[in-house]
Amino acid sequence: MMKNRIAIIDIGTNTFNLLVVDRSENSFEIVFKERVGVGLGNNGINDAKIVANAFDRGIKTLESFKDKCLQLNVAYIHAFGTSALRNATNKNSFLTEVIAKTGIHIQVISGAEEAHYIYKGVKLGYDFTHPGLIMDIGGGSTEFIFANQHGVQHKKSFEIGVSRMYQYFDKPKALNESIVKNIEGYLAKITNDFFKDKQTAVFIGSSGSFKTFYELYANKQYPRNEYVEIEVPILIQSLNEIIYSTKKEREENSFIIPIRKKMINIAALKTRWVLQKLAVEKFIVSPYSLKEGAIFIEEKKYAPK
Repeated sequence: MMKNRIAIIDIGTNTFNLLVVDRSENSFEIVFKERVGVGLGNNGINDAKIVANAFDRGIKTLESFKDKCLQLNVAYIHAFGTSALRNATNKNSFLTEVIAKTGIHIQVISGAEEAHYIYKGVKLGYDFTHPGLIMDIGGGSTEFIFANQHGVQHKKSFEIGVSRMYQYFDKPKALNESIVKNIEGYLAKITNDFFKDKQTAVFIGSSGSFKTFYELYANKQYPRNEYVEIEVPILIQSLNEIIYSTKKEREENSFIIPIRKKMINIAALKTRWVLQKLAVEKFIVSPYSLKEGAIFIEEKKYAPK
């Protein structure tokens, strides 16, 4: 067993992510990573429950992740549960079965804690010399973090993740102007006055859908572990194409992972909506997010293997 080899498991509403790293005092090296489109929130997130088939997929994926950790001689596993788990009325049944089947103790974190780890992840490669807004689009929630060199100035997690909204708006195959207007009205209602009197020149998209936006715009794979800038007018044009894409177009596009094919248009619409509210001059995609932000938390907080 390697004492500095740790695993972070991000148990999201749409995807489960496993990250194994060798950690030193101020740096880390990625040993292995895997993403599985579990869809934990499918067909139940707005009813605050994990339905049976999603429950089973989640357990099997975590069993697979545990086996990989054993193969890689991981010393510590830290698993985070986010929106779908924190709101599910049957979350205790899921947590109990995970412990029984894998020995993994999941820490279900609040939206504020989720935003904190996202900020820590982005900060690994962006120093906030120029203040910025981080946006992280999850399946169940979306986090907004305004930060500068002194740290986080404002942060908020809203239950407006793409899976939650996709199901709330009756799983649209494509977006027309009427649905777009309804979704934008819903975003305005839920976020209320959070963006009032706030401006930023720098917008940082945190991993996930934002990496897909880059791949669709650039027509190539996202460069490994790099922070990438996209010109704002070009990004807006690309977002418009994604928003009004058909299901068939998304299904045929190899840059969109299966779990995102139904919902990437909603993610694009949300991003455009925020960009239009702020005087953004620079758009940056961060390859790092919550799981990377958890790498350097105190070791005593890790659950032993």
